[in-house]
Amino acid sequence: MQNQVVQVRAGASSRQLREQYPTKGSMPREVVEVLYATRKEEVEALTAKPTVTAEDLLDLDHGARAMVAQKLFWQCDDQARSFLLNDAHHWVRSSAVLAQAEMSVGPAETRAVRDYRMVDGQFMSRWFPMVPGFPGQFVRPEAWIQSHCPDGYAQPEQAHASAHEYLTGCKDQVAPGLAAKGN
Repeated sequence: MQNQVVQVRAGASSRQLREQYPTKGSMPREVVEVLYATRKEEVEALTAKPTVTAEDLLDLDHGARAMVAQKLFWQCDDQARSFLLNDAHHWVRSSAVLAQAEMSVGPAETRAVRDYRMVDGQFMSRWFPMVPGFPGQFVRPEAWIQSHCPDGYAQPEQAHASAHEYLTGCKDQVAPGLAAKGN
């Protein structure tokens, strides 16, 4: 019976493999491994194409579509982007929304934003290791900066000053000095 399953899987798309086992957790381990390999091959094949179209996404299961949204959203045409943004699966939609947000910033600016997030995380964890949130809870420094300084990554010095003022209760010029030490 196992050989019969392997023969059925040969040449099958990730969507066909997923549809054979609709109940979560019902797919045998061997089939899961083939599914992951198939997804990887499908995404690599789409990487080689100059443009990903909506028709290219029809034979992909939700895992492969999420990978396309994460890695190849910029390579998709408008119809494929709309297809990913309005997908039935929440993982695909959220991956597409995040990719669209990164794409709107631009590649060089995206790297700069990520660098600032790393610097802000290091700064906050060094100088304010536990940021108070709700009673009995603490929030991650990145989450605090994002919620209190929405454009904090565009202007990190202002975010540091705002964090210092909020956490210490005093408004002075200490924060820029701390920001330099945090780097």
